[in-house]
Amino acid sequence: MSERMSTPAKRLPDHEIASFETLYSSELPVVFGFLRIRAAGDVALAEDLTALVFLSAVEQFQAGRGDVVTRNWLLTVAKRRLIDHWRRLEVAERKAPLLRPTTPAEDLSLSLSERELVERALAALTTTDQAALTMSHLDGMSVPEIAEVLGRGKRATESTLRRARERFRAEYRRLTGD
Repeated sequence: MSERMSTPAKRLPDHEIASFETLYSSELPVVFGFLRIRAAGDVALAEDLTALVFLSAVEQFQAGRGDVVTRNWLLTVAKRRLIDHWRRLEVAERKAPLLRPTTPAEDLSLSLSERELVERALAALTTTDQAALTMSHLDGMSVPEIAEVLGRGKRATESTLRRARERFRAEYRRLTGD
């Protein structure tokens, strides 16, 4: 048995451990990549949420339902974990506004890739703006679906999306010097 397996997975029957290890090896990069881009490049957050996703997978295997754990299942759990994270942050921001240090323009090098620029522009937005934009543009969710996730009305969500797009464009232009 590999040393990288956590204690909960060790309680699985040997054939389930092998199935889980195969799943983990093949799907870890997919789940982590999915979360990293949606977490605006916050690697620590993506790692934490990825761990929670695979802990949920272990629980399914322990319950004898390892067959339901597919790539789609993992990505659905990942999306839900990230949405839960955004909701907690939004509540915390309402109670005590968080100050986010911005990266000085001189720290940005010309070698930044397009993806890094997008991640930096997203990171400068509020968590609500990040959530709305990623759900709209990366996940292809409709305004009513986003409104439901954010716990807002349709019109408020449309306004949030419009302002988030404006803020993103302004930040992106600032980062690129346009």
